Amino acid sequence: MQQNWQQISALSLHTDPTIRLPNLRAFQIIDNYCEFLRALTYCKAIAVKEYEVISAETSELIKLKDTLADIREELLDVQIFDDIQIDDEDETSQQQAADALQKTIDEFSKDFRKAIEEISSKIESFRIDLQEFKIVLFGRTKVGKSTVREALTKGDGKTIGKGGQSTTVEINKYTWYNLTVYDTPGILSVKDTQLDQDGIGREERAAYELLEKADIALFMFASDNIEEAELEYLRKICERGRDVLVLLNVKQDVSNYRNFLLRKQDKMISSESQKGHINRIQSAVPESSLKILPIHAQAAFFSRAEKNKIVAKFYDEFKVGKTDLYELSKFSDIRNSLVENIIEQGAAIRCRTIREYFIYQVNTFAKRNAIPIDNCIEITQRILDKINRTKKSVEDKFQRFEASLYDRILMEAKLQVDTHEFATRCIEYEYSKDTIKNKWSELLENELQGIPGRILEEFMKEVEGEIEEMARQIDFQLTQAESFAGYEAYSLPWAGMLKFGGWAAGIIGTAVAIGWLPGGGWVAAGLAALAAVFGWLASLFKSETTKIRELEEKLNSSLRTGVSNIAEQLVSHCESEIKPRIFSMLDKMIASQERLMSIANEFKQLNDCLFQTAKENQVSMEQRLSELGGIK
Repeated sequence: MQQNWQQISALSLHTDPTIRLPNLRAFQIIDNYCEFLRALTYCKAIAVKEYEVISAETSELIKLKDTLADIREELLDVQIFDDIQIDDEDETSQQQAADALQKTIDEFSKDFRKAIEEISSKIESFRIDLQEFKIVLFGRTKVGKSTVREALTKGDGKTIGKGGQSTTVEINKYTWYNLTVYDTPGILSVKDTQLDQDGIGREERAAYELLEKADIALFMFASDNIEEAELEYLRKICERGRDVLVLLNVKQDVSNYRNFLLRKQDKMISSESQKGHINRIQSAVPESSLKILPIHAQAAFFSRAEKNKIVAKFYDEFKVGKTDLYELSKFSDIRNSLVENIIEQGAAIRCRTIREYFIYQVNTFAKRNAIPIDNCIEITQRILDKINRTKKSVEDKFQRFEASLYDRILMEAKLQVDTHEFATRCIEYEYSKDTIKNKWSELLENELQGIPGRILEEFMKEVEGEIEEMARQIDFQLTQAESFAGYEAYSLPWAGMLKFGGWAAGIIGTAVAIGWLPGGGWVAAGLAALAAVFGWLASLFKSETTKIRELEEKLNSSLRTGVSNIAEQLVSHCESEIKPRIFSMLDKMIASQERLMSIANEFKQLNDCLFQTAKENQVSMEQRLSELGGIK
């Protein structure tokens, strides 16, 4: 550059004096502008390369759809229990669960495909947008954005609002100094009433979407009033990683230029005079080194406006030069700052613009799915734990039941059969051996026949209560899961798939229907214990009391033998018939739940792939920014 000025100086000293050359300042302006154009061209080349990188990354994401399809097939293969004899209502419940599972798969698949397609589409749109270096102008209503736009485009002032109205209701696009500038609707506008669930209005949402593609954001404040909501909005923009240039519009009316100068209001357009506002803005975003430029939008508009009667009258009255007014406005500082920024950091800004969009979109989708997927895994694990605990509890109940069967049956038998009274009657009436055996057999048949069934029925009610409690707790957990507002597409269908109420009822119905196995083998065993006693009882030398006592002992022994036989048969029946049916269904529940856990974890792994993709691209972007000179 220095060599250029030396050549120009030499040329001005030795050239024919009749030849008029541009002054040195003009050469410098031309050279700066050429450097700026070269920077823009370089930025385009960098952006094309970055587009190719992100397109390749997007293609890798598209491949995840195959993984999703495999998970979908696996989910469809999860068995709904169809071998329990249950009623039509339960069959409907099963079908609803299956339908809900299908909805889960379809919703996730649709949302995943939509996200990938949206990323692909927007990445493709970047290829077109690469032709423009985009500047987006933000600010609340009435800070002077429209005045700035009119100044930039040498407009006639028709879009500048009057009083308290908000004239900008759509995003406007225009070209200035080879840059594309977007003027957004005023933030915090009262007209922006269509708020979403995050409290963001339609106009503000459109501005945020445009920010994703912006290379540089111009955020504008007005010196007459800086609201805390504006500072919060600036923080949000800075958090999104945008390169931000802050404009502080000094709102001192210049239309009465004489009074404007007399009151020395021109001195207000400086960093020193606006130090308080500048410090407040900087302290709102302490982690960002913001550049803040005091400007005078009205003066800039007056200096560049065309076909405006008010401006024409102004110049007729005050005879001020447009150049003087333009310099007063400090408007050239905006251009110079943008040019300097693009020359020094334009390539890095372009790299970050396209890569950060990709990273943001992938991260956003992954975060949105992380909660319902984690919720699904947590609930599935809790239900699996509950089923396992229930199975263990039922196993313990069976073990205690079988161990206590003899005592429980014997206690019931003794309440039904009075061996002393029976023995006394037999001795007093001198029953024969056959008569005793027949009457004893008849007594046992009549009094003990219902005991095994009652004991088993009582026990099965305990088991039924255990499984019903499991079902109630599962339903409660699923009800809690359904309270995750905004995630119905994931939580609710998973909840439907995990409902076990009908299946639990089917298990109990099956077990109770089995009932007690009728039989009489234990009677023969009980009578056999009496075989050796009758000859002994016939002794003439024994008293009646002794005979009654000995017969009672034999009857008690016979009763215990019979009870033992009943207990053995009940244990055998539980082991061979009842327990296998109940534990088979519990095991199927556990197996199905474990499959769901496995598949839910596969969903999580797929979603984690998105997080990993975003993380790896973040690292790659930072390395690339370092290569390109970084972002200051």
